[in-house]
Amino acid sequence: MSLIRYLTRIHFAERAMEDVLPEELRARGLSAPLILADEDAGMALPRLLDCLPPRARPTVITLGPEPGGEAAECLEPGTHDLVIGLGGATAIGLARLARPAETAPLAKARMGEPARMPRMAIPTLPGCLGVGPVTQPAGGHGGTGTAGETQAPVPCVVFCDPWLMQHAPPARLAVTGMDALVHCLEALLSTVWNPPADGMAFDGLRRAGIWLERLCQDPRDPDARREVMAAALNGALAAQKGLGALHALAHAAERLKVGAEPHGSLHAAVIGPVLAFNSPAVPDRIARAAEALQLPAPAALAAHLGALGQRLGLAPDLGHLGLAPAGRERWATAAAEAPANRSNPRLASAADYRAMIEAAL
Repeated sequence: MSLIRYLTRIHFAERAMEDVLPEELRARGLSAPLILADEDAGMALPRLLDCLPPRARPTVITLGPEPGGEAAECLEPGTHDLVIGLGGATAIGLARLARPAETAPLAKARMGEPARMPRMAIPTLPGCLGVGPVTQPAGGHGGTGTAGETQAPVPCVVFCDPWLMQHAPPARLAVTGMDALVHCLEALLSTVWNPPADGMAFDGLRRAGIWLERLCQDPRDPDARREVMAAALNGALAAQKGLGALHALAHAAERLKVGAEPHGSLHAAVIGPVLAFNSPAVPDRIARAAEALQLPAPAALAAHLGALGQRLGLAPDLGHLGLAPAGRERWATAAAEAPANRSNPRLASAADYRAMIEAAL
């Protein structure tokens, strides 16, 4: 068992939920959790319920692929003393954004002052661990779409339990695993000064490059689960630097509902044009990314990552979206306005994004 204290308390181990969750609840005097669970959380939900103390009073809301805003408003003062997000970006994002009508009286801080209701995150996929900015869709509720980033409460505890990934749908593992890899890549390419984050991004990219494909081939492989979860944790922590154009395009696509794909599914299609745009600004960082992936030359980076995405089943280009010129323009404009564009190695204009989109068709 490893307890990592960086931004928050992070328990990293197989079956960390069983070993530590009861003690975390007992130490905080919590017994009435609101559990927001993704519909594909699988065996994780009954395992979570089995971990709760005998007198716990849980409320469970299972979220569909497009949860309504009621999930973000469902806290009732005096009813819940904790919010747990179980699953991927939707559940964990909503758990962080859920807000009570008033501060819950069951959650008390020192000196008798009322406290924010604590949140906990239990990821079952490698794409979202709950420690970065939450993206918020145009409708105003948390999830994976974005109309801007929201500074939501960071969970007081994150349980990185690689065991939970073994029952995840393989397609979801592929998409979220590629997203975790891209978190590492974009944090490493970002020119924001943060040497510790650079080190984490490099290590995460190295691990993902070795183990992601193995995990998708056999989610029961404990080594692959552990290494990909470690890569995801590295990427989540390193992403404090900010992300880049790949996420600007992904967030804009979700905001505008470009296609029906989940977050991260278009990374492989646009990674070549994005790297071609960024490479002149950060050749040294491109070389570091190639080194992390054990490539013979920096020029091989884009082709290597694009081919990896295709082997994982991600779309090789954007042709399947059937984008008309007006749709490309809207997408490009939204990407240029996305928060992730501000930490891209080169500030890209709407015209730049339009060129990237057209190069990926």
